[in-house]
Amino acid sequence: MTENPAIIEILQETRRVLAFHHSLGIDAYPTIAGIQSLLADPVSPATGAIAPSAAPRQPMAKSVPRPELPNDDATLEDIRLDLGNCDRCALKASRDKIVFGVGNAKADLFIVGEWPDPEANATGTPFSGESGALLDRMLAAIGMTRAQVYLTDMVKCHPAQGQVPEEDAIRSCRPFLLRQIAVVKPKVILAMGPLAAQALLKTNNPLSRLRGRFHTFHGIDLMPTFHPDFLIANPDMKKATWLDLQMVQKRCLQGS
Repeated sequence: MTENPAIIEILQETRRVLAFHHSLGIDAYPTIAGIQSLLADPVSPATGAIAPSAAPRQPMAKSVPRPELPNDDATLEDIRLDLGNCDRCALKASRDKIVFGVGNAKADLFIVGEWPDPEANATGTPFSGESGALLDRMLAAIGMTRAQVYLTDMVKCHPAQGQVPEEDAIRSCRPFLLRQIAVVKPKVILAMGPLAAQALLKTNNPLSRLRGRFHTFHGIDLMPTFHPDFLIANPDMKKATWLDLQMVQKRCLQGS
């Protein structure tokens, strides 16, 4: 068959675009076998044919089952009492209030932020101030309100201005967050911001590679996406976040 240079050029350019989208974590189109093959096997510049892989593809490693979420018949109020006037890490010195969480105790959507901002530190309510106002608009766009979801943060205390919580703070708060999730039993967890997504999924992968698709967290669908604070500073990323929210909305509606 006679080779068509125009088709070869289209295939090469399509592959470059798909590879770029993949690097950003964009997965808004079906990831079918043909696209995976195009990404994995380069087009030969000489012939335009799909070149064979240099090495045979290895089978995917079997995933190790995660332990189940705690099941101690506690309520959210019980967990808050167990947390007490927490002094398990150094953040006790920089906080005004522990920001435990608010919302529907049986919500389909469980939203986890990163750590309390100054407004949340003052009010005791996660996602306060300008960040909270943006989150309210994001929820309204998918037909939800704060009253319908549960809101909390990965870390429950406000760190000193400009600092990112240390690993000991994440380690100290994680058991309480797991208990909150176990009580609420959501259909979907929305992890907003790299710290929340990486800490829950136990990965160092950047958020750009994690977002755009669901991950499984203790049998629950988890969608990583950008935090409202990041979107305020980077409004051009709102479109990508909107795609994530649409997938969350669809998943929450399934089986309703």
